[in-house]
Amino acid sequence: MKQRKTTSTSLQQPVRLDTFTLLLLRLGQLFGQCAVPLRRRSDLATVNQRPQPDSVCQQRFLLLWHCLHLIIFFWVHFWTSVNHDSILYNSDSFGKFNDLLKLIGTIISHFVILTETILCRRQMQQFLLVYTQLHYKWHGSVGGRAEFGLYRTFFCRSSLFILTVIIVDVAYIQEIGRNRMWITFFVPFIPSGLICSLRTVQITFFMEMLRIEVEHLNRNVERLVLFSERSCRVKFQKRDEFVRKICAELQAFMECYQDIYDMSTLLKKSVGRSMTCNYIKDYVMILSECYWSYWMIYNGENITGKSLCLGINGSLIIN
Repeated sequence: MKQRKTTSTSLQQPVRLDTFTLLLLRLGQLFGQCAVPLRRRSDLATVNQRPQPDSVCQQRFLLLWHCLHLIIFFWVHFWTSVNHDSILYNSDSFGKFNDLLKLIGTIISHFVILTETILCRRQMQQFLLVYTQLHYKWHGSVGGRAEFGLYRTFFCRSSLFILTVIIVDVAYIQEIGRNRMWITFFVPFIPSGLICSLRTVQITFFMEMLRIEVEHLNRNVERLVLFSERSCRVKFQKRDEFVRKICAELQAFMECYQDIYDMSTLLKKSVGRSMTCNYIKDYVMILSECYWSYWMIYNGENITGKSLCLGINGSLIIN
């Protein structure tokens, strides 16, 4: 199926969302993962209004905020590369290579996330606009509690995943708190790693949006099939009227399917590169951490390696 031509949208016009979705994307804006102006949805009649001055200011602020993320983390990682001899584990070549591999993978993934968020903000805005138009066809003006009910499972799993990541990081810092060399390694490593984990949660949330809309479409198609079977048996004398109604319903479902297809295409364009880099980074992290944990247990080191293995396995199960 070819992607439908969408009308050009101004980045200065904010996307109006329900409270639950808005809060999650606000969290993404805080960590430099969403450069689209957002507002709480109050009235659909205001969607097509011209951009207001505060919307223009919001867009400029978001661009400055994401550029500030790039500048700050560039200097942090530049300082890390200059002082790598005092930061990386230099007792043996394997430990140094292991630390360097994890650090490079995390840095590349973080910068790809920030760059893609800025450059692909128009595709992300179109994705959210198509989502709002399709989502409110099924639900209309529902409350925040009903919206949370749609994403309850996702919210619980994502919260457990983030909590596990934070617990592992805090346990690491407590274990190595006596060694300043290790602390200097985790200062540039933990923030970027946490932001990459949040990016994974954000992409999972976007995929959950698509899944819910597909489920709603499937349920409506099943309802139409049942209605057709009953109408054919009971109201066969009104065949022309029945055919027209079925065709109108099918036309509406075709438009909904087209919207879902457009969402999947726009999502691929807006987060595809960062998703690929994030998965590669996660694979490198798991591989290097498993080797590092085995090395520590083999040499009779502290419990840090065992706790790391437990944390990694827990994160994989939750994710």
